[in-house]
Amino acid sequence: MSVVKTIGEYLTAIKAGFQNADKIIEAEQVAAQIKNAHIGEGFEVTPEALAEILRRKDICAGCPFNSRNAKANGSYTSSLPYEHCILCYCRIGYDDSKEYCLSCKCGAHAWNKMHPDLKPLEVKWTSFGNLKNNEDD
Repeated sequence: MSVVKTIGEYLTAIKAGFQNADKIIEAEQVAAQIKNAHIGEGFEVTPEALAEILRRKDICAGCPFNSRNAKANGSYTSSLPYEHCILCYCRIGYDDSKEYCLSCKCGAHAWNKMHPDLKPLEVKWTSFGNLKNNEDD
């Protein structure tokens, strides 16, 4: 893998992180609440929300756009040292990853918005519960 491609991947991931800093913070807060056994005590982490997070983790683990799966089938290469969505570069499968952001949507949503002339990809999950369901996410 070339150094230029590696640097480009990191820059793309960093840019996505800066653009979605509020979503990353939300995921971290929800993960911390879960780790500290505050399920059901706050608005965001109800037992239903926890079930949704686990459902999302299962979906992302088996998704063809998961970097691990795409690498295994030979359709993707990456130097990023973490499992991620190849559509949006969000981390997958970690305790603070996008699956924990209850107001977030599957990376296919953003990809579809960025590529309106292509056949839309299936959005596997959307924002959860009473949290905002902003179409610009």
